[in-house]
Amino acid sequence: MKHHQTKTICVVFATALLAGCEKKDTSRASASETEKLPTVEPAQHSTETRMGATENNVSKQQTQLERMQKNAELVLSPDRPNPVGEKLKRELEGLHPNDPEFTNRLARLWDESMTHIDEKNLKSSNNLEVANGIFLPTELTDHGLVNIEENTPAAVLTGVSYIAAAAREEILVDFAKKRMNELPPNSIDLETFQILNSAINELGPTKKITAFEPWKPLAKARNPLYRLLALRAAMHTTSQSASNLSSEDPSYNRVDGSAKLDFYLNFLDEKDPIMLAEAITAVATVPTPEARKAIESFQALQMQRGNASLLQAAAEALRTQELITQSSR
Repeated sequence: MKHHQTKTICVVFATALLAGCEKKDTSRASASETEKLPTVEPAQHSTETRMGATENNVSKQQTQLERMQKNAELVLSPDRPNPVGEKLKRELEGLHPNDPEFTNRLARLWDESMTHIDEKNLKSSNNLEVANGIFLPTELTDHGLVNIEENTPAAVLTGVSYIAAAAREEILVDFAKKRMNELPPNSIDLETFQILNSAINELGPTKKITAFEPWKPLAKARNPLYRLLALRAAMHTTSQSASNLSSEDPSYNRVDGSAKLDFYLNFLDEKDPIMLAEAITAVATVPTPEARKAIESFQALQMQRGNASLLQAAAEALRTQELITQSSR
């Protein structure tokens, strides 16, 4: 429940701040102007179309924006002060998301806040396979969530990442690239992963297309935390090949998935079980014979190795892939 509340607050004040940055009066905006509004929708609405919305969808999004702005007034009201929200509001006031200075200020806020995050070694880095970027640090599963209501550097970083996800998602890639090749992974990498991973979960469900291709270089990161980020981001973004299709188009999964399949398959060369499980789950979203063959080969390999958990992941992937293939016909 706390995670959901934290995410809701992040999304709400990010939307409110971005709406405040608009230079036009959105109450009198035309349908075409409304389409340009940066919005963030909750993750459960991922079936919303990403391109070519009808006038009805535009109206729906505008209504949602207004509702979220009203909610944001509660978050940012004097009766419930939110120092992080107020700080970001001051920093970005009067700037449009397309203004270069908007990007510069987010980058500055990120860099300044990151200098206040304690840099500590991880115990699991005593393992050479973790230190050398082969396995994920075991501390990943124990890392706590950020409370956006507290005035901390981590809360500022979280707010910045949600604003970037809502308006200029390519900035998230820039943030990740800063440490993608740093080894061994340390506490800063864990904090960065947690924050960017939370923002990645908000990509895709918006009307504005979130591109898959900018994330591809991170798949070659030496630091495994950033490789995992790239894999997860791919599941929330759209390939250039499918950018002109609605996510409700029956051919969307096939076109988008086919463009990503080689990217997903490369992750099957990983050694870390978490990465492998998520990779085979990603392959399952591709409704092509090539993807199914890859899952079957992975299943046979895990059976040979006697890896029960990955064998189960493969079996679930086969069932998922079959269902997605049927719905794509």
